[in-house]
Amino acid sequence: AANARRERLHEYLNSVIWRCDRLRLAGIVNAERKLGKPPAFMLSQLYVLLASTSWVADSDTDTAALGALPAGTAEQRLPEYARRLVTLDAPTPQLRIERPLLLREAVCQRRRMVLLGGPGSGKSAFLRYVAVMLAQNELHNGAEALPFWSVGRLLPIYISLGGFAEWLRTRQASATKDQLWRYLSESIESPALGRLEKSLRQAFSTGRLLLLLDGLDEVIDPYIRVQVATAIADLTNQHPCYAVVSCRVRSYIGATAAPLIDWGDPVEIAPFTIGQIHRFIHGWYRCAYQQGSLDEHEAQMRADMLCQRLEALPNVRELGQTPLLLTLIVILHYYGGKLPEDRADLYEDLVQLLLTRWTQFRRDGSKQPNLLELLKLDPQLALLKEHHIRKVLEELAYRAHHGERSADGRGLLAAEVVRGALLQLFAQFGVAPAAAYEKTELVLSYLEQESGLLLNEGGERYAMPHLTYEEYLAGCYLAKQKHKPDFYSLAYQHWHTDGARWREVILLALGRMVRGDDVETAALWLQFMLMQHANLDPADTARLRALLFVAECLEDMGGKPALIGVQTVDLPRLWAELADGLAQSMAASELDTSERVRAGTYVGMLGDPRPGVCDLAIDMAEFAGGTFLIGNRWREHRALERT
Repeated sequence: AANARRERLHEYLNSVIWRCDRLRLAGIVNAERKLGKPPAFMLSQLYVLLASTSWVADSDTDTAALGALPAGTAEQRLPEYARRLVTLDAPTPQLRIERPLLLREAVCQRRRMVLLGGPGSGKSAFLRYVAVMLAQNELHNGAEALPFWSVGRLLPIYISLGGFAEWLRTRQASATKDQLWRYLSESIESPALGRLEKSLRQAFSTGRLLLLLDGLDEVIDPYIRVQVATAIADLTNQHPCYAVVSCRVRSYIGATAAPLIDWGDPVEIAPFTIGQIHRFIHGWYRCAYQQGSLDEHEAQMRADMLCQRLEALPNVRELGQTPLLLTLIVILHYYGGKLPEDRADLYEDLVQLLLTRWTQFRRDGSKQPNLLELLKLDPQLALLKEHHIRKVLEELAYRAHHGERSADGRGLLAAEVVRGALLQLFAQFGVAPAAAYEKTELVLSYLEQESGLLLNEGGERYAMPHLTYEEYLAGCYLAKQKHKPDFYSLAYQHWHTDGARWREVILLALGRMVRGDDVETAALWLQFMLMQHANLDPADTARLRALLFVAECLEDMGGKPALIGVQTVDLPRLWAELADGLAQSMAASELDTSERVRAGTYVGMLGDPRPGVCDLAIDMAEFAGGTFLIGNRWREHRALERT
C-alpha cells in the first residue's frame, strides 16, 4: 500500500512538472509559424530569480567592510548579488548593507503571502516555477538543498483561480472553503490529484502543503472575487499550511483585499534589472544552442547583440523590465535574427503580438482563440478585421495622451469613453445594442486579461500598459489624420503646447509615414515647422527650439536619404534653410553646451553654410616621389631633447 501511495504521488508530481514547466507560447510571430512549432524550451531552463520591491538588512558594518561590496549598481546585477549601502539614523553614524528580498525567501518567511504585480510581471511564472522546483525536489526525496529556500520539502498544488471561478459557474455553486477544497481534490487539471486526497489532507494538516493560487484578478465578477478571497482565508485558517495568492496590483483593493488582511502586507514583484534582462537573453540563446537550433558561436553572438541593442534603446530596455514584454522582444529577435532598426517598426511588431498573435495555454491547457476569432463567432461580424479594432485602440491612445495622467505619465480614459468607442464600432456592423454591449465587454476582458493592451486602472478608468504603447498608437492615429486640412497645424499645436509630452508621438508618426507611403506628408511637415518660425529673430529661443526639433525629426526619420524622391518640397532649399537657420541661431543665441553640440552636429549633417567651413580650399604641399622618413632620426631626437 505504501508503494502504491508513493507511485500515485510520483504520478502527481510528474503531472505538476508537465503542466507547469511548459512555456505558454503559441502562434507568436509569422516567421515562427513558417518554421513550425513554438520553441520547446522549459520554464525551468529560462527562469530568472525574481525579487520583491522590499530590501532587507544583510549586515551592519563600518567603513572598513565596504571593500567587500560588489562592484556596479544594484540595477546592473542579479538581485541575489545586489547590495546597497544605507546610513542609519542613530546617535553614532552606522552603515547597513541591504539586499533585495527574493520572492522565494518571502514565501518561506511569510508562510501566507499575497503576491502583487502588473500585467506580465512574472506572477504566474513564479508560482509555476516554485511548483516545478518542489515537485522535482520531492521526486528526488529532497536530496539537495534548494537555494534561498529554508522550509524544506513541501507538496505543491498549483491552480488557476480563474479556472476555479469557471468551475463554480458550471456547477452553479458559491465560493466556499469546502468548494475550494473540492476543486483542489478533484483538480480538473490533474486526474492523479483526486486519488491523493488522503495524502493531501495529511500534508495540509501537518503544514507541509503549499497552495499556489494563481490569478485572483482573473475572477472577473467582483462579487465572486470577494467570495473566492474569503474561501481562501477560511480554508488556510484551518491548518498551518503555506499559501501564495497572486493578483494584479489594481485588483487587490477594498473588499477583495479585506479577507486576506491578516496575511500582512502584500509582496510586490520588482521590475527586471539590467542584470536579469541579460541573464534571460543569454538563457534563451543557450537553450537554442543546446537544442541544436543555433551553433554555440552564433547563439552567443546573438545574445550579445540583443543586449547591446537594448542598451542603445532606453525605451525598449524599459519595456524589457516586464518579463512578458522581454519575452516578446527576445522572440522577435530570435526569429527575425535581429530587432527592427527603427523603433516604430519594433513597436508595431510588439503591438501585433499583443493584439492578435499572442495566445496562452490557460486552465485546461488548450490553445485559446484570439480576439478576432472570438468576435467572428457572431455572423454579423464575419467581415470584422483586425484593423477595425486597431483603429479604436489608436484613437483611444490619442485621447488618453490628451487627458488626465497617471503617476507614471500614462493617460487615463473614463470607462464610458472606452465602452462608447467599442459600442460605436459594433453598431456600424449592425450589431444590436444588447449584443454590442456583450461584445464590448468581451473585448475589454480580452485586452485586459489576455493581451494586456488595455488595463483597468480602478475607479472606472482605463490606460495603456506602458507609456511607450500609448505614444506609438497615438502616433499611428496622428499619422492617419494627414488628409485633414488642419493636420499640420494640429501636430504643430501639440508640439508647441507641450513639446516634452508630444515629441515622441510626432517622431513615431513621422516614422510610420516614411516607412509607409506618406513620405510627402513627412517632408511637408518639416517645411511647415520651418515656415512657422522663419520670421523670428535668430536670437529668439523659440526659433532655435523649432529648428532643433525639425533637425531631430529629420535625423529620426533616417536623415536626408529618407526623403529621396519627394516631389512636393524643394529638398535642397529645405536643407539650406534649416542649416542656415541653425548656424544663425548658434551665432546669435546664448546656448548651453548640450544645445550647441546638438546644433553643430545637425549643421554638420546638413552641410555647414558658413564661409570657410565646408568651402575652404585646403592648402596642399607637393612632395616628390620616393621614400621618406616620418618623424625624426635618433640623432635629431637627442638634439631636440638637449634643447
